[in-house]
Amino acid sequence: MERRKRRARRLRRRRAERRAFLGMFFLCLLAAGVFAFYIVGKGEGSSGDFGKAALILTEPKADEISKNLKDTTIYLKPGQTVVKDPTLTLKKGSKTSYIRARLLYGGLDALKREELEEGLELLEGWVKNPEDGYYYYQYPLKAGESVCFFRSLTIPESWEKVPEHVCFCFEVDAEAAEAEKVELVRDQKQKIVEWHKKRETT
Repeated sequence: MERRKRRARRLRRRRAERRAFLGMFFLCLLAAGVFAFYIVGKGEGSSGDFGKAALILTEPKADEISKNLKDTTIYLKPGQTVVKDPTLTLKKGSKTSYIRARLLYGGLDALKREELEEGLELLEGWVKNPEDGYYYYQYPLKAGESVCFFRSLTIPESWEKVPEHVCFCFEVDAEAAEAEKVELVRDQKQKIVEWHKKRETT
């Protein structure tokens, strides 16, 4: 049993090393249909399984706006929009890489997750694979280059009926893969919707 626990901890550490997290965005529904929006964290990580590639995640525009606010908590009603600009930068020293990102949720059922994602103002160049939940950026990045994932988030108008004092959260989970280390999978429109580690040839 103890051996299994140690193995599980090692696997979790390896997965954590491969990904970059932008912390968590908390939404807490208060009285009168008002949401309190809390923003937490930045992050960075490397992609051990996909070659020499490492990402840094930041929010330049959102951070600039928050500097001028005494209270960094943003209060929103259903239908209102908040500026969010999770930006992925390929760290210096990385090889030319492809990137993908997804949203991870806590406290939301499948329907609410879908409704929330419909409120994202995605930037051009991102294509979602509904099977694995990732948004794939269609162009490789060179070291030092950045790309924004989405520009803003609108709270669904239908959420006026959500019970009060319900808290939930979501976070950005991003991953980079060295271009020469992966085989790209494209759909019928020739859009990248997946990648796999290339098999080593002997």
